[in-house]
Amino acid sequence: MRKGWGILLAVLLVFCLSAVALAADAVQLSVDGKPVEGDSSAFSENGRTMVPIRFVMDELGAIVNWDGPSKTATIYKDTTILSLQPDNRQITVNGVVSEMETPAVAIEGRIFVPIRFIAELFNATVNWNSETKCVEIWFPKGSSFKVVGYYYDDASRDCYFDYDREFDSVVHFNYALTADGHVAERTTNTPDRFEDIEISLRYFGQEKLMLITGFYAYIVDGIVADPAKRASVIADILQLMNKGRYDGVDLDIEAMSEGSKEELVIFMQELRDALGPDKTLTMSLMPRVADRQYWLDRYDYAALAEICDRIHLMFYNQHYASSSPGPNCSIEYLQQGIEYMLQYIPKEKMVIGIGGYGYDWHLTDDGPKGSSVRISTAFERAGLYNAEIKRDEASGVPYFSYLKLVNKEIKVFYGEYQEYEQTVTLTDADGKTYTEIQKIKQPVMHKKTVQVYEQHEVWFEDAQSLSGKIALARGYRVQGVALWRMGFMPQDVMDAIFAQTK
Repeated sequence: MRKGWGILLAVLLVFCLSAVALAADAVQLSVDGKPVEGDSSAFSENGRTMVPIRFVMDELGAIVNWDGPSKTATIYKDTTILSLQPDNRQITVNGVVSEMETPAVAIEGRIFVPIRFIAELFNATVNWNSETKCVEIWFPKGSSFKVVGYYYDDASRDCYFDYDREFDSVVHFNYALTADGHVAERTTNTPDRFEDIEISLRYFGQEKLMLITGFYAYIVDGIVADPAKRASVIADILQLMNKGRYDGVDLDIEAMSEGSKEELVIFMQELRDALGPDKTLTMSLMPRVADRQYWLDRYDYAALAEICDRIHLMFYNQHYASSSPGPNCSIEYLQQGIEYMLQYIPKEKMVIGIGGYGYDWHLTDDGPKGSSVRISTAFERAGLYNAEIKRDEASGVPYFSYLKLVNKEIKVFYGEYQEYEQTVTLTDADGKTYTEIQKIKQPVMHKKTVQVYEQHEVWFEDAQSLSGKIALARGYRVQGVALWRMGFMPQDVMDAIFAQTK
């Protein structure tokens, strides 16, 4: 459905270009129609295009090891292992020795390989465009990198029809656990007309999941601790799945006591057994980024990942409405979280949830008070208040500050007093009580409306920041990304997202 990049060669062509001065004729490169530029050029030798490779980390899609004594470069990509040496035509592919038409070469500490031979090992097509003087590399269609969309409202439906071919899975945000041990349709923010996209979902072979929320600890605790309630919830899920023709279910459990940790695992295993192998079971969970997050001890991530087909990690709200201002999810936060969670969740089951929104904080003496804002709203406010949008280098996220002129009611004293009498009870030196009438003089306060400036700080996502997060996720070779939410992000942002996921 989408064009795959072939992670290894993307690494070789994009990440591995480094500063090398070459005397040979430099050539241009493009991957899937997109020009590749770097500070070290590929070059042509004996009619062969030679591309530089550098040591790369496994999270970028491949592991490249250099053995100095044997002068051997070994590339590990999934189940494929390539070994080659400079100035040697022989290359070993999964233990089988074959011969390249042009050997790899070493120039100024860098190794260059013939790209056509390497590309074709991964089923890519290499073409020479004589008009543009460019070597074009085209990867086969189809990608294992999935895009999941949370379907929330009518705007989600419109978003789906704009990008219907791009999604692999759509999650219907429309159900919630109830205290009596059932699953009910949500009474607020209920998505309308989900059936409108049914035909397209089936036509494109896309997965349709129902999402069930558990936002209250007393409800989740009560269900997972009671075998009868667990059975009742599972029966409701099976009935609703059959009625709505869902391919699976996603459980969004965001509130639970630590004492329910093992019972949640039992419930999920019972649900897995009831669904059988033909239905998809996923969970949307808050990620940990460190051991010190004791409030997330309630989740046995490893056990849940073993049961589920996927775990959607909600990498948003690093900063939130009642926190200090900051990024919704910084690139460092995402990287730290992915690396931490890989201890418990295999990359093949990990989906990175990204939030396409931000927060506007009103900075008060009592602390910041934030509210969520759409990306388009953030840009509108920056324009309205003539605010300069800056980008935080550390997080990769844009932000700005502005002053908002508002009417505020205050109390003013103009020197007036109001006198009145009041009876009070007093105690004398002997401990006897008596009453006394006292005259009270109290200042008169008048209400007045004045104009004051509120100080605001806004942090939000945009096309660049979200593209960077998806590129990072792809480098870790996780299963995909989940968009919170469909219809919440402007077109330029959606275009940038899908440009990264192709």
